[in-house]
Amino acid sequence: MDDLIVVSCRKPVTSAVFTAVQKLWKTSPPEYLEQDSKMLFLGVRVQITSGGIKVFQPQYTRDMLTKLCGSTNLSSRKTPVDADAFLSKPYQHADDPAETPNKETRKKKLQTAIGALLWLSTRTRPDIAYAVSRMASCATNAIPECERRLKHCLQYIAGTLDSGLFFAFPTKEEKPQLQVYSDASFSPEGGCSHTGCIASLTYPSSQVVHAVSWLSTRQAGVVAKSSAEAELIGLVTSHEVSLNLS
Repeated sequence: MDDLIVVSCRKPVTSAVFTAVQKLWKTSPPEYLEQDSKMLFLGVRVQITSGGIKVFQPQYTRDMLTKLCGSTNLSSRKTPVDADAFLSKPYQHADDPAETPNKETRKKKLQTAIGALLWLSTRTRPDIAYAVSRMASCATNAIPECERRLKHCLQYIAGTLDSGLFFAFPTKEEKPQLQVYSDASFSPEGGCSHTGCIASLTYPSSQVVHAVSWLSTRQAGVVAKSSAEAELIGLVTSHEVSLNLS
């Protein structure tokens, strides 16, 4: 066992769990997260304020940008994807071997960068999930186009280093409602359609929404023949997400 986190609104409960664990294994002294404090767990910073809990990865994000770009001081972008990426199809930018020198080296660098971004997007940054998915779809057969998309996304991240998830405290005691929203884009790349989905715990009286799960991915294994089919496949995916969370 390397890392352990215990979540409870009562400190005596948390202390009792740690005491039981320490009877079985040798551990470092436990850290307690209380209001106006913060801790680092598995590279994710958790910070409690008077209004809620913020979960983000500022150090990981800075280290990633420094490794990929040599600096965090990049020109800022307002969105993770530019308008052309919504309209552009990777096969329109298919690599010409004569115009793509060092293809294998560039491809490996792209795959490394996308892997780092994927970790970020699946932990605390749902805002870049679509951009990362679209990059992954063209990393092997449209390298210049993928490099352009990567540069744009990294510039957006450089301007939003401290962004993440914020779980506001509900103002009233009530049972949260699980809500799942889905959408689909019919064949944006000329083949498989694309599904986006986000699940949240909602507190209606407090008007508080907590994002707990999300995805942005191609509809693998099936090719929708219409927008209606694409939407239906996206709905089925969202239903599966809701069942896993229920």
